[in-house]
This record gives sequence, C-alpha cells and structure tokens, in this order.
Amino acid sequence: MSYPQQPVPLRQEIDAWSDNPENKRQVDLFLLALHQFQNIDPREQYSYFQIAGIHGSPIVPWGECLPPQTPNEGYCNHNSTLFTTWHRPYLTLYEERIRGLMKEIAKEYPNPKEYEEAAETWRLPYWDWAELKQRDDVPYPIYDVPLLVQPPTISVNGPHGAVKLDPNPLARFVVPDDLSFGELGVFGWIYKGEEYPFNICHSTGRYLPPYDPSDPVVNTKWKHGYVDDIAVRNALNTHPDPSTKISLRDWVYRIIHNLTFDKFTTTLLNVDGQPIRGNTMSLEGVHNSIHDYTGGFLTGTGHMSWVLVSAFDPIFWLHHSNIDRLFAIWQTLHPLAWFKDRTEQLRDPGSYYIPRLFLPTPTTELHPFRVTPGGRFYTSDDIRNWYPLNYSYTELQPWLEKYKVDGKFDEGIYYDDVVAQVKKLYGPDIQTFLPPKPPPVIPTQELQHPDYIVDITYNRYELRKGAPYRMYVFLGPAENDEDPRTWPNSKRLVRTLYTFSNPKQDDSYCANCDRQMMSGVLSTGQIPLTNSLLAHIANKNLPLASLDRDPVRDYLKNNLRWAVTTVSSVLL
Repeated sequence: MSYPQQPVPLRQEIDAWSDNPENKRQVDLFLLALHQFQNIDPREQYSYFQIAGIHGSPIVPWGECLPPQTPNEGYCNHNSTLFTTWHRPYLTLYEERIRGLMKEIAKEYPNPKEYEEAAETWRLPYWDWAELKQRDDVPYPIYDVPLLVQPPTISVNGPHGAVKLDPNPLARFVVPDDLSFGELGVFGWIYKGEEYPFNICHSTGRYLPPYDPSDPVVNTKWKHGYVDDIAVRNALNTHPDPSTKISLRDWVYRIIHNLTFDKFTTTLLNVDGQPIRGNTMSLEGVHNSIHDYTGGFLTGTGHMSWVLVSAFDPIFWLHHSNIDRLFAIWQTLHPLAWFKDRTEQLRDPGSYYIPRLFLPTPTTELHPFRVTPGGRFYTSDDIRNWYPLNYSYTELQPWLEKYKVDGKFDEGIYYDDVVAQVKKLYGPDIQTFLPPKPPPVIPTQELQHPDYIVDITYNRYELRKGAPYRMYVFLGPAENDEDPRTWPNSKRLVRTLYTFSNPKQDDSYCANCDRQMMSGVLSTGQIPLTNSLLAHIANKNLPLASLDRDPVRDYLKNNLRWAVTTVSSVLL
C-alpha cells in the first residue's frame, strides 16, 4: 500500500466532530445540505431517495440499463466477499452528493469564502458505536446514538440567519411531496402473520411498534415516523449490568485480529466438510447486529433492520462510514491480505448485478458505481487503497511528522502507533485471547487461561421467503422462557447474532428451487464466552470455580443454551 505524505480530509467521529466549535460551519452546512438533499424530487436519479434505494428497494437499475441478475435483490452485497469493497464507493457517492450541495449553500453566506473552505474539507463523519461515551444522564460510560442524531428537530445557522430543521435530517428521512414509500415502488412484508408495511411509510422509523391496522396510534407511527433512540441505546448496551455484557469494544478488537480477508469481511462460510477453525468473527457480523440494535431489537422494528429499506434511515450512512473505517484500519494492519485464489473463493449469494453462486474476484465490477461519469465501473482493486478517493480517518494520518525519521516516512512507527490507538479504543479490559502468531498481528500478552467461543453455522435463507431472524446464546436459562422480549434483561444472555437477510417480495419465484440453489451457501459467526464465564465464576451462587477446561466443559454441557426468534421476537 502507498501512503500519502500530504494531508487528505478526514472522516471524524461524529460526536467529537460536532462538539468541536471549530467545526460549527461544517456542521451547519452538512445539516442544511442533508435537509435539501432529502427534499429533492424522489424520482430524480441523484435524489436522496434514489441513492438510498440503490442499496435495496425499489429494486430498479440506477444509472444503467442492466436487468436484474438475481431476482428480488438490490445492488448491495451481503453475505459476500464484496461486502466491504462494494460499500466503499457507495459511501463516496453519497458523500460527494452532500458535499456538492454544501458548496452551493456556502456561496449564499455573507462570508462565503470561510464556508466554502469548510465545505471543501468536509467528509462524512462516522458513528463509532463501539466507543464508550460519557453522557450526562448516566453515571458510567455507555454505547449510545450520536448526540447530533437524537433531537427530533434541530436549529442551524443558515445563510440568512437561524433555521429550524423539522425533522432533524439525521433523525429520520421524510419522503417529499407527501408520498409514501409504496407509491415509489417500496413494498412491505408479511411473515407468520406479522406485518411489516414499509409501503405505507412516509418517513423512516426506529423501534416502530408491532403493526396493528386497527390501532390509530400504531398506524400514525408507521405512516409518519417514530424514533426511540433510548431503545437503541438500551439495545447497544444489551444488559442493565455493564459487568456481564460481551462488549462491542471486545467484539471489534477480536475482528481486527482476523488474518484473512474473507474471514474478516463476511459472514459467508465456504463449506468444505471441516469444522470451523480460527477466528470467524467478521466485520459483517457485527455490522448486522448494529442494524438489528438500531432498527428494532426485540421491542419493535424499523428500516435499519431490513436490508431493502435500511439505507433510507440517515443513521445508516454514519454506521457504514464506521464500517469503512474499521475496514481501513484492518487493511493498514494486514496490508498483504486480500482476495484468495479463485479456486478457494467463496460463492456469492447474488445481488441485482451478480448472479447467484458467482465467484467474485478483486476485478469484479462493483455496479452501479463508475470511476468517471459514463466510464468503467469500480472494482475492488480500484478502491483497495482509500487515500486516492481523497479521504482518511482520525487514526490513519501517515503524513504526520511523528511518523518520520530523518524526514522520511517510517512504516514501522506508523504501524505501531495504529496498533496502540486500536488497543486504547477497543482493547479488552480482561486479556481473553491470543491472536495467531504469523505477522502482521497486533501484539498482545500471553494467555493465562483458555479462551472460550461459541462457533455458529447457520443458513441465512432458512425461513420462508428468506425472512431475517435472530439467534441468542445463553449461559443458563433465561429468567422468562415464555417471553423473548424480556431476554435482553437476562443476566444469562451472552449475545445475539442477526442474519440481516433479505425477504422476498412475493411468491412469484420458485421458492423450492431457490432453496436448493442456496443449500450450500452457509454463514458463520462467533460469540465469545470467556467474559461471561468470568462473571459466573465471580458469582458465588453459581457452580463454576475456574476457567480450567474440565470444569468449564461440564458447566457448558449443563448451562449453554440457544434460541431463535423472528424479528418481532416470536420464538421459532
């Protein structure tokens, strides 16, 4: 990888960025531009609706005449080796569209030069959901929704004075002209009697209540938008007792230790009849869970929970900016890791532009994103290095003087400093695992005890029409086995995995043929147990005294349990 020695603009953590008074002009411009962007005629190609719709619904070509290569799928690549690389140019398209609007708005201010400079150096902020934040209403650090996202309305300094934006364009997206999503081709779903009528929505929502057409309050929330960011906060933190949870910090730290690109990037499993070996905690896996926690974990649902409509929620873009950041950090620490040899490659489940069971390579085109207007499409090789796309992240600034020796860039010093930053942000409070030895790896202390992990292999398309579902792992029975909605409050809950699969629109396709075709495509994930076991050891009322293999094996035989529910927490 080549490292720039001249600064490029940074994507910054949104709370730190918005809290810095020096960024006030950028914050105002960003919110004004996003508001304007969201109000562009949704039928226009470069409107917010159409660009968000690339990800999934309404399942139409964008900027090309390509017919769908896989039925009922949007352009996005999930459960795919292309997961991280496809989303990189997607974010760049979104970022450039907003920055262009910011530049136009900047010209209207009395002091346009200062605002034009602010617009030129702005880059899309990221939401680091794995960074513990101090909040005034909680006595200890927590994971939380960004502060700029939370207000339902927000005031900014516009070119002609104070402007109140209603709604806050980071809180939710309202379709212009009083149109519903359904009038623009977005459909809803019904599964096992549960209805998810995204077609009636005029606005995005988080934690929408279970749909009941006879309840006027519920109808209003679905049609006109409802956001419960306290519920998002609770889901991110999972348990009321912070000492028992498997933290997002630990999850991210483990993911970054993955040595191979396929295991790092995707939940997709190449089934060869052998047991899972090594670290299969993927970036896509934790990404799926954040979609679940943000959209509607257990007590509701929302656009972020569903692949085809998730990109309409403005928080999607802050989430995926962080996914790209973690990808860039991982690339910096594992610069030689990339796609495997084609004979070892993972078959793709398919998308709008990729046929099912296609073998992607680093030169596979990433539709519909073009290097230049009307030119060729980007490939993974094209965007492997993000610096030429003219952005970087706070932790990745190789041009700084501290990385130079005798005036020349020293890659070793840079590498060590990125490692130190990662450990400071995400290093586990208890050293629970040892990464593989071959370089490059993040150095850690030697283990003083074994590390225990649950390996999970699952069929993402198991349910009828490919409906998404949620998997739970417990150490001991849940306190209320009859009501899964209470499970997040159970101290026995270790963690959940979410499939984030894409349900089919109707029965017009051959469901049995589809299932047979996908029968060899499985997914994988891991849930760490060690921290939970340590919490059980600390509880003198539980019969576990140490992390030695024999007592832990016996304890897990008697206490390790799992369960599966629908998105709306119906036990399967």
